[in-house]
Amino acid sequence: MTCETVQREDGTLYHGNVEAVTGSRDVASLSQGLATGGHFGRDKTYKKTQARYWRKGMKREIEEYIQNCDKFFEQSQR
Repeated sequence: MTCETVQREDGTLYHGNVEAVTGSRDVASLSQGLATGGHFGRDKTYKKTQARYWRKGMKREIEEYIQNCDKFFEQSQR
C-alpha cells in the first residue's frame, strides 16, 4: 500500500494522514518537541514521530539524531 503526498489548501503537504516534512525542516528536531526534557530512545521516538510526520529516510535521520544526542549527553556528564 502506498500513500500519495498531497497539498492542502493552506499549503501544508500531507502523506496519508500525517504531515510530510520537506526541505530543510529537521524531522529529529520536530520529534524532540514530542518529548519533554529529552527523547524516548530510538524506537519510541520514531514511533511517536511517525504518528505525526513523514519523510523518506526519516527512520535513519532519527537514529543518527539519537546517536549524536546520546554522545553529547555522555560527554557533558564528564
